Amino acid sequence: MSARHSHSLAAKIALRYLFSPKSHGAVNVISAVSVAGIAVATAAIVIVLSVFNGFADLAVSKLSKVDAHLTLVPAHGKVIPRADSLAAVISSIPEVAAAMPVLDEKGLAMVDENQIVATLRGIPEGYLATSGLDGVVIDGVDYVGDTLGLRCAIVSVGVALSTGARPGSSPSLRVFIPRRLGRVNPSSPWTAFRSDTLFTAGVYQTEQAEFDADMLMMPLPALRRMLDYNASEASSIGIWAAPGISRARGLWWPGEGGDD
Repeated sequence: MSARHSHSLAAKIALRYLFSPKSHGAVNVISAVSVAGIAVATAAIVIVLSVFNGFADLAVSKLSKVDAHLTLVPAHGKVIPRADSLAAVISSIPEVAAAMPVLDEKGLAMVDENQIVATLRGIPEGYLATSGLDGVVIDGVDYVGDTLGLRCAIVSVGVALSTGARPGSSPSLRVFIPRRLGRVNPSSPWTAFRSDTLFTAGVYQTEQAEFDADMLMMPLPALRRMLDYNASEASSIGIWAAPGISRARGLWWPGEGGDD
């Protein structure tokens, strides 16, 4: 007997047993409870899987607003030398839509007496549009750069709530970073820090706590000056794949298979 006929026969026997009249009431009750249990369990599994699929889609769509598809980090030390040149070479690969240097550092963000320890991220021109972060700005404008003598930044909703930074508000947002080079005068503690004044152009929200809590996006050249890095150093390079590119299309990166 083939598997198909066997399954069909089993289904017929089950249906006949389920809907045929029984002489004992207990059998009817057991059948009804069994059917109800299976139906509830199946519905619960479908609902749970649907919810988790929705969470996965939401997480991917929101995380992609901040992080690149791939991130290149230094094997040793904190920065990548000649990061701008390397990003330009990577961008020339046909399967790569864009590659941009990024500089991250912890610092203090302050408006008046309100302050928060924030993650300062220096980004180049075009980063917001490439990453899609411009689509989650909830207040102000999606602009990071220098204009009319002002260094414009966008802040996460957590930084905005903690410091009171708002687009177009006064006073401006000040950021402080411990001095990386040079000696510190103990009699003047403030000389141990480098500072800059930023204009809050916008506030963004990704609905992901780790990115909404304490991140501040500022111009890459300004953060490099604060940290005394040269004009080509960065802590990472963000890489965005071209539309439709995946492993199935043959885009393999070092460490993912094949020869490095």
